[in-house]
Amino acid sequence: MHSETKRLRNILTHVMRGGSRDVVGGWDEMQGYGDDTYGDTVGAWMPAQMFRPGMPPAMPFNPAMRRLPGPPILSPNNIQANQGGPRRLLSYMGLGTLTWTHADTVTEKSVVAEPQAAFRGRRLVIAQSKSSGAVGIAATITKPLTVSGMPQTPAPDQAAPVEMFDAATTYSMLDLQIATSATQVSIGISVSAIPASGETVVVACGLYGEWLR
Repeated sequence: MHSETKRLRNILTHVMRGGSRDVVGGWDEMQGYGDDTYGDTVGAWMPAQMFRPGMPPAMPFNPAMRRLPGPPILSPNNIQANQGGPRRLLSYMGLGTLTWTHADTVTEKSVVAEPQAAFRGRRLVIAQSKSSGAVGIAATITKPLTVSGMPQTPAPDQAAPVEMFDAATTYSMLDLQIATSATQVSIGISVSAIPASGETVVVACGLYGEWLR
């Protein structure tokens, strides 16, 4: 093997200098080709005139070294699920839950949430749950939905019924300001009366919208 390798090196050097080709047994098999693919002819895969003095010999194409296809790489402009823009997902964000019992002394409470990524709210949903003895207690929005300190209504001083944002409401699409990461989204709810002993009023709030990633 060593003598054959030495002979091969000498032949390649000779070919690089413009010399003739030669034959070495097993040359084509050593390069990954089938037997007699090139007839064991050293230099047959490249004309001698293409070599320059001092240029290392080029290696022939080896099918065994062909790169296998990897997983597809998505372009940054690709849109996931055709949601109208790159890296924009339809999602939701909970704002929190408020509970009133006979032990409470205030009628107005607020929920505050801080998204960990940019979020654009499009629909506010407010759900109420009242015990049988508290059905007559009305719940209203007395502090407007606020994003990053900016009220999302042109009349922030006016109360609004929570029924405007009931889950069954059909006309409730909003176009809110984008809440960037770690900014606050808040809303304040008031009840018309404190529940009696053993009675409760529960109000939960959440937003549907676009999670900007």
